Amino acid sequence: MEWTLFSVAVIAGLLSYSYVLHRNKVMLVIGILSAQNNSERRQAVRDTWINLIKGDARIKYYFVIGSEVCPVHPSDRSDEWSCENWRISLPKDCCVLSSGAKNVCDSATETFLFRVQHAVILLGMQISCPSVFYRINNHPTLCKVIVTDAVSGQRLTSATVETHETDLIHNQSLHTPLLLHASYEVRVNFQIRTNTEEQSDTAKLNASPLAPTPQFSWGADGGVLRLLEPAQNGSCLPISLKYAVSDVSRLQQHIKTATRRRLEYSHKVKTLQDQLASEQHEFGDIAFVPVTDSYRNLPLKLLAFFKWLKEQSWATQPHFVMKTDDDVFVDTRIVMQELTEKASKSWTWWGSFREGWKPQSAGKWREPAPHPWKVYPPFPCGGGYVLSWDLVERVIYKSQQQEVHMPQGEDVSMGVWLEDAQVWQHKGPCIWECTYAERMEQNLQLCNAGELTPDSMRHLWKVYQKYGNVSA
Repeated sequence: MEWTLFSVAVIAGLLSYSYVLHRNKVMLVIGILSAQNNSERRQAVRDTWINLIKGDARIKYYFVIGSEVCPVHPSDRSDEWSCENWRISLPKDCCVLSSGAKNVCDSATETFLFRVQHAVILLGMQISCPSVFYRINNHPTLCKVIVTDAVSGQRLTSATVETHETDLIHNQSLHTPLLLHASYEVRVNFQIRTNTEEQSDTAKLNASPLAPTPQFSWGADGGVLRLLEPAQNGSCLPISLKYAVSDVSRLQQHIKTATRRRLEYSHKVKTLQDQLASEQHEFGDIAFVPVTDSYRNLPLKLLAFFKWLKEQSWATQPHFVMKTDDDVFVDTRIVMQELTEKASKSWTWWGSFREGWKPQSAGKWREPAPHPWKVYPPFPCGGGYVLSWDLVERVIYKSQQQEVHMPQGEDVSMGVWLEDAQVWQHKGPCIWECTYAERMEQNLQLCNAGELTPDSMRHLWKVYQKYGNVSA
């Protein structure tokens, strides 16, 4: 009888201990990607939906921030999304984008893409229409150049010239000079066409003896125009652009004040580092990862966070990892309810996915060529998704065993990194928002709401406290 009572007591104690251990085990780690200078957004998150998980030992959250501050002043960067230094210099031959040291192009391409670093005025172009195309199928041939805004696709200007029996250089002036603003991305396409059909034949173009002027030369120190594609100097088109630098005095002043600007910015960098250290001392909720903090480095940043999680001293590894951003409100109540009830089910990824998404060739989401994708593998919308821990470990393992592709954007990268994994997508009681339009639909239970300012985040918190969901 005594042994029976003792056994019951032991079993009851073990069950109680197991219950407490389960309650205290970290089930979910939330990684909130945040830029270094987004302190107001981080505070808005702390003041709102983070209150839903305070005191719950099963949940940990961290703002994920790159430990390295970009040392380049924003106005000296090649674009607003990277930390690459734009080493600007005035063009030595003001007005012509061409004429390298070589006399003949190494190869030819049908298109090239460049970014306007400082405003220029496009005046015209020189076109070398190779004689090898003099006649195609006994039809007279034309060489056509089309200049477009690479982001919007809008045609900016075009020119057409006839081929001749010998190579000739055609000078085409624009009737109305075209102002290309700073940050414009411009694509130039070259086409060979006849009166009856339009075609482009790079193979023949490569084989033809081109005139010497089309060789493009891009100095290592940059310039007012920066080549994006093709990336090598040897590739060229049989055209050159005539342009004038707009507001030369402003550009000269920018070059003249570079040293002063760099010194002033170094003080701002030190101030930012001190502010981040103070924020971490006060809240202790930042995961600093060894990455220079910039938009282009977001895939590296997410991967570094996964590795950081792996290195932490967990009693047992978390069941799940959530990725979200610092402008997103997450309904952690409904998320945790689902994770608790379905933790043992055979699913590995909960989110909303984009499928059939084509890589973009220009702008913020430009996928530098060459790349292997006609369409991306399915990838999650970045406002929020939940991964099982085994997928996190798979990404880490893959990065350690081989060089992983780093597409633009951390969410596209997740789709690429896990393309060969057997992923079981979960359908829960709420929908992870992909677009703002989904928030406007009636009777749609959302897991999150994104693209919020600090003020709208706090407003949504008041709405949530009143109605209990983010869709109200």
